[in-house]
Amino acid sequence: MNARFILGLLLLVVGAGGALDLAGVWDFSSFAGTWWPAVLIALGLVQLVTHSGRWFGPTVVVAIGVYLLLRNLDLVGPGLGRYAWAVAAIALGLVLVLGSLRRGGRSRRAEPAQRVEENRLHRFAAFGGFEERVGSRSFEGGDVTVLFGGADLDLREAVLARDARLNATAIFGGVTVLVPEGTNVALHGTPVFGGFENKTRGSPDGPALRVDGLALFGSVEVRDRPKD
Repeated sequence: MNARFILGLLLLVVGAGGALDLAGVWDFSSFAGTWWPAVLIALGLVQLVTHSGRWFGPTVVVAIGVYLLLRNLDLVGPGLGRYAWAVAAIALGLVLVLGSLRRGGRSRRAEPAQRVEENRLHRFAAFGGFEERVGSRSFEGGDVTVLFGGADLDLREAVLARDARLNATAIFGGVTVLVPEGTNVALHGTPVFGGFENKTRGSPDGPALRVDGLALFGSVEVRDRPKD
């Protein structure tokens, strides 16, 4: 089971529910108005199960879905929202601080398009963004997550390792990956009110890169040429 299956099942339920609503058999509009956050929970859980190396982005999606569902079911008071956002801010702050400490306190936003040599990347940006040029001689992939922000990852100077795989999560933001010309890109993922675009032209003898994405009100784009 994957996100595409969940989305297809959702469309079937919406179509059938709409038909029953029009026929006066089921008050589907009321049901959907209450339970729609369950879709976010399901998509986040699918991402957690199928991509064990990427946890933060899907966990945020699940948490948002759970909170919205509990609020719709009147299981949490309206005032709890203030505490929920405070807890979310603390969680994001801890992720940013701990991530910075793991990288030796080096700021990722101090210089745009800075060069890095890591074989595996683990990047997170909230309410901001970063630009990086990867010069690794054996780039294996990693994960990039943006929340209300953006990320530009330039791999044109990198040498892709065999079975290189990058996880990209964009929640109310965007991730753009620039790969060497001739790279065979396999882009997998289902956008939720967002978009996926593969604007590369592969070559039979070119390297391969798999990009698994989650776009929630955001976008994941892979290109082999800079934007004009």
